[in-house]
Amino acid sequence: MLIQCREYWGRVELRETPPETVLLTDAIYLPFSRDAAWGLFAPDGSAIEAAVDTHGPDAATEILQPAPDALRAGAAHTAPYLYGGVLNPHYGHFLINSLARLWPLLDADRPRRRILFHGAAQPEDWFRLPFVRDAFGALDLGPQDIAILPRPTRLLDVEVPATSFREQQFIHRAYAELCRRIGSALLRGRAPRSGLPAAYLTKTGLAEGVGRIVNEEPLERRMREAGIDVVRPEELTLAEQAALFMERPAVLGTAGSAFHTSIFVPPQARLMVLSPIPGPNSNFAMIDAANGNLAEYLHDPGTEVAAQNEGAFITTFRLPDPIAAADEMIERLRLLRPGAVPAMSVPPPEPAPPVPPPVPAPASPPASPPASPPASPPGENRMPTDDFFDEFFPADFWPSIAAETFPTDEISMFGDPGTFRALIEKFRPRTIIEIGSWKGHSANYMADVCRSMGLASRILCIDTFLGSVEHWHLPEARPQLHRRNGRPTMLERFLGNTLARGNAGTVFPLTLDSKNAAFLLDLWQVRADMIFIDGAHDPDSVRADLTGYLPLLAPGGVLWGDDYQFEPLAEAVHAFAAERGMQVMVSERKWVLVTPGVLETMFGPGFAARTAWAGWVHP
Repeated sequence: MLIQCREYWGRVELRETPPETVLLTDAIYLPFSRDAAWGLFAPDGSAIEAAVDTHGPDAATEILQPAPDALRAGAAHTAPYLYGGVLNPHYGHFLINSLARLWPLLDADRPRRRILFHGAAQPEDWFRLPFVRDAFGALDLGPQDIAILPRPTRLLDVEVPATSFREQQFIHRAYAELCRRIGSALLRGRAPRSGLPAAYLTKTGLAEGVGRIVNEEPLERRMREAGIDVVRPEELTLAEQAALFMERPAVLGTAGSAFHTSIFVPPQARLMVLSPIPGPNSNFAMIDAANGNLAEYLHDPGTEVAAQNEGAFITTFRLPDPIAAADEMIERLRLLRPGAVPAMSVPPPEPAPPVPPPVPAPASPPASPPASPPASPPGENRMPTDDFFDEFFPADFWPSIAAETFPTDEISMFGDPGTFRALIEKFRPRTIIEIGSWKGHSANYMADVCRSMGLASRILCIDTFLGSVEHWHLPEARPQLHRRNGRPTMLERFLGNTLARGNAGTVFPLTLDSKNAAFLLDLWQVRADMIFIDGAHDPDSVRADLTGYLPLLAPGGVLWGDDYQFEPLAEAVHAFAAERGMQVMVSERKWVLVTPGVLETMFGPGFAARTAWAGWVHP
């Protein structure tokens, strides 16, 4: 059975502000070399920090100290350059590394500079690579606009933009804007096609790459039998690849650089990616966050490493049952995105062909770090919270619900969205508990924010979905229950709203009263990074919720709530805090219980000297 990936290999950070630039008036350019120091250096031999790229989740660098004679450059170049970094012939690294410093080109009024790269060939050679030619051409760049210097050169005017995409670290909104401009130029004049089925991106035709599934062919065949188009991205032009993500209702495949192409077009297709490791590379999540993609990453816990550095691939994986994986993806897609799979029966299961025993991994790692971490065995790094979600919300939970039709309801009392976003940005929660969810508007907004930040969060919504005493007692409030056969239909509206917002798999309803839910969660040792209380507002209920859920708060997490304007509620919150020697912060209708670490996370050093913090007051 496939499981949803909840963590990523590397950091995920979306930065809204543009990167900075540095103007150098005296720098040494050392040409690309596989054996000696290369890059941009100051005359004293120190590397220009703004021009350095890092790799991997640990932000590793590979800077060599140049020999003194290497810095003795010849005649100085006075021509103005814009530094573009390294030209990488690998498609994915070209997108992430080689385009990431070109964001200043978004300003059409800026003076034009020739773009200076490091690379192992001359510009004319690079433009023979179709994706390089097409991407640069979309930016109105030709070989004459690119410079790769063959020898050490002193530069007197070079502008160095900071990267807008540091792999497995952060991405700037400017990167997405640049790629969207490329996509617009690539697809200009192309009439989008409609009525197409989903597409599966296969790697079976690749001659080389970072990773592959050695037994992908049965999976590919299953997709084709279900009516899904099987596509080899390397055989398409860059424009044709981008069009896939614009024209198809869904794009499936195993994790690979082809999914990075989604950054060129507005989010249209649902992405379903089979990851050979439980924590996919965070570059995928950052592209999803910057572009607003609706993506999910699935993993088969039985996947194993079949070989390392075999042929032209760094890591070769083997699925335990590729046909079962395909069937589960197809069925999941059929339920979550109706129409993506043609209305035809999936062929009956067939036995998988026998495969040879797995090739053991080498005893010692390769000299350079592998491009993907080894697959974790089932159970490694798991927490009781993971066990709780797997037990009560298995993989078929939302697909089975999506097979039915539920009403949606846009009428909401949800308010202060900026506060939700600000706290999620600060605390970056993996698990959120919401007490009192009603129709799910606040939970779905939190899910949208988490997805925009690349967070693989889970939101547990605790509610009976039967309404409060007020809803039953007050004639003017009773219609909000939408009773049918004497029972409120709030759960149906919660499910309908969640499906409509595309948050199935992120938002989960726990249909219990808050007291029993707290007891259940404590039995399972569930801990949450963020707990939002918006249940009953009478003092006894508020105190009961605080008492029951504070022990479920993970270290460094935040417990907060709504409707501070109700005096009985506010008094109950302050009384609870005072009994425990805590403080309360307030911003309009929202309140935060100041547990250990909250102020440091929200405001950083120096907070103690203030009496008001960014709109928050300390009553």
